[in-house]
This record gives sequence, structure tokens and C-alpha cells, in this order.
Amino acid sequence: MTTVAVAARSPRTRALSILLAVGALALASQFAMPLPGTPVPLTLQPLVVVLAGLLLGPVDAAIAMVAYLMAGAAGLPVFAPIGAPGIARLFGPTGGYLLAYPVAAAVAGMFGYKQTSFVTRALAAEAGILVLYIGGLSQLA
Repeated sequence: MTTVAVAARSPRTRALSILLAVGALALASQFAMPLPGTPVPLTLQPLVVVLAGLLLGPVDAAIAMVAYLMAGAAGLPVFAPIGAPGIARLFGPTGGYLLAYPVAAAVAGMFGYKQTSFVTRALAAEAGILVLYIGGLSQLA
């Protein structure tokens, strides 16, 4: 079984892919479930971050994550509905996770983009999730 990666060759296709990734991430953030005892909600965002890296490649995925963070910092309602609005979210309890999105997407893309092996892509996705976990821990320190 082979997997398909988005072939972003033309500037128009790359821009559209990046915008779709930003939209998918914003949509995934709206499905948030509060976790008792923690200010960090459970969302589908890590899935989209890793998928963006695997499908778009490291550069385009990181650009999409930076665009998402800039949209949220500007006050657009793209972050999860639980927590502080706007740029304050980047300095709150979930800021470490959010700021790790570009790095996590790039890491997943570096190891998994254009790979056809499921095992290789799964390991690349796990590397991206590990980066998110480390980013979340950095906010606690």
C-alpha cells in the first residue's frame, strides 16, 4: 500500500495547500474537550500538524503553522475556544504547544515527506508528536 503526498510544485498550488492546512488546523481546534485539572484542552490539532508535515513537506508545513499562529495572535478565532484570546494564548499554559507547531510539522515533514513506507511515516509522525510534547513541557518550566 502506498500513500499519497501533495505535490506542491507551482506557487499557486503551494499557496492553496498552505491555506488549506491553516483552515484544517483552525477547524480541528474547534473540537476541544476540556480536561479536568488542566487548562490544556484535548483537540485534534496534533493530528493536523503532523499530517501537514507529511503531506506538504517541512517548509510548506512550517509556513502553514506560522500563518496559523499569526492569525490567532492577530485575534482571529482560530485557537481552541477554551482559554485566553489572541496573542495572550501564546503566553499562557498552551503557548508551548502552539509555538512548537512549526517545528513539529517541519520534523514530521523532514522524516516522512515523500516516503512510501507506512513504518517510516508512522515514525516521522511520532517524531512530530514528540516535538509537541517537549514544547508543552517547556511551558511548564
